[in-house]
This record gives sequence, C-alpha cells and structure tokens, in this order.
Amino acid sequence: MKFFSHNWLAILYFNFRMLPLKQAIRLPFDFCHKIKFKRLSGKIIIDGNAISRGMVRIGAQGSDMFSGASTILDIAGTLFIKGKGISIGTGSLLRIERNGFVELDNSVVLGAKNIVLCEQHISIGEQTISSWNCQFMDTDTHSIINLDSGDVLPRSHPIKIGRHCWIGNNVLVNKGTKLPNDTIVASYSLCNKDYGNMIPENSIIGGIPAKKLAENKRRNNDKL
Repeated sequence: MKFFSHNWLAILYFNFRMLPLKQAIRLPFDFCHKIKFKRLSGKIIIDGNAISRGMVRIGAQGSDMFSGASTILDIAGTLFIKGKGISIGTGSLLRIERNGFVELDNSVVLGAKNIVLCEQHISIGEQTISSWNCQFMDTDTHSIINLDSGDVLPRSHPIKIGRHCWIGNNVLVNKGTKLPNDTIVASYSLCNKDYGNMIPENSIIGGIPAKKLAENKRRNNDKL
C-alpha cells in the first residue's frame, strides 16, 4: 500500500486517543484516504496480546472503485477486535451507540460503502466478507406501537453472522438476523430472521426476504 494513501493524522490521533499507550504505539489501527471521526466517547477492546501494526485497516478496501468517499467512525459504545486482518472499506459508516457492542473476528472484510449501525450487539465471524453497499443494522432506530394492544415492539435485536460467510453487494442485514457458518447471501437480498433452524451450513440464500436457494455450496478463496 502506497505511503501517501495512508492518513497519518487519523492514524496517530485515533490510536493514541482510543487505546492504552502500550497498544497505541504499535499503531494497530491503520487509516487510508478520507476519514471523519464523530463521537469517540466509547472504547476499543483488542483481544489477546498479539497486537501488530495495521491489524485493522479502515478506508482502503474498494478505494479503487469508490474514490473520494469519506469513511466515518462514530463510536459511543464498544468495538471488540478479536483478530488480525480486519478491513472496513472506503466510504463506510461504523456507528456504535452508547450501549452497542460490535465484535469483528479474525480476517473480517467489510466492503466499500458498508453501514454498520449498532444499538445492541452485532457479531461478525472470522473470514466473513461483505461486498459493497451492504448494511448491518440491529435496530429500527425507532419503536413501533401496536395500536390494538398498546404494546411497544422491540426496536433492536442482536445480529450474529457466522464464520466464512460471503455477503453479496447491496444486501440488507436487519435486526435479529443469524447466519450459519459458510452461508452465501446473494446480492440485493434482505436478511431479517434466524436462519440457523432453516438452512444447514454451506447454503446459499437470497431474495426479499432471503430464503434458501441451494445447499452444499461454499465460497472459493480465489479473488480478482
């Protein structure tokens, strides 16, 4: 990665603002291109002692396709980093509300212009990849009232994405979604339920809302 693509001001500011000194000096968070910081009143937890330079890269993925877009970090809750090789693409928004908890496991890649909006809990398993323009929201951001009973429906519910999942472009992952390991989600789909009891691992789902399309299919690790 070219020296001048790194946003050194953002790298130094974020690491030393959000991390203990012993972690910050290793510069585990790497930023590229245009970065905007909103609230940084939350906290960062890095699991384990193996902290290394650039283990979390933000703003680089997809910059060749979506140049000029600012990547925004708005962290009032907790970001839990569980491994290395984590990437959040250019033009993305990571917004964690005060009681929100986001877990990113080893080698998670979120593509360009992804939105992660967490009010409660979002967990993404190791080696899961999302393409561009995907959205992960564990909240409706407002409540719905049943006018017959007066009951207020829950506005948020956790999202849990398994290991080695592949999420195509323009996919919406709504509150309450649970994906088994090795699930492939077709582009332009809507995920909004617990698929653990509906499909086995190594399945393809798609549609609005998403349903099973095929079984015994797994992502191959070749890339462009």
